[in-house]
Amino acid sequence: MKIYVAHAIRGKTGTPEEIKKNLTMAIYLAEDLKAAGLCVPYKVEFYVPGVQDTFPQKALELGLLTIDDILAIDLAILGDCDALVEATWVESSGVRGEVKEAKRLAKPIVRLPKKPCLSDLVKAIGKIRKELGQ
Repeated sequence: MKIYVAHAIRGKTGTPEEIKKNLTMAIYLAEDLKAAGLCVPYKVEFYVPGVQDTFPQKALELGLLTIDDILAIDLAILGDCDALVEATWVESSGVRGEVKEAKRLAKPIVRLPKKPCLSDLVKAIGKIRKELGQ
């Protein structure tokens, strides 16, 4: 089971400071998700855009990609995943687009609390697994 983790990168302002903060939050969430994945008796993988975001951010800075290009790539990756987990620490138009696409693709969606604990993450994985009939 592969889960796409939708989270803010640009956030509300898109300033370099906010982007850095959101990428750091994504890295922390990815570590917590890895721990939650170890708590379940089946294989689960997570795609966390912020963890793999060095290339897209540099390409954006250099003018090689646009924000729309990056979002299109993220939506294509989402299409290869089984479900979506929505991180909610800050509002994001990118996350809204990812959730909309997951709904269009009829993928299970779980919205996390703003500050999820390990048990929230384990429950989210279990809910997705149940919705997928696994």
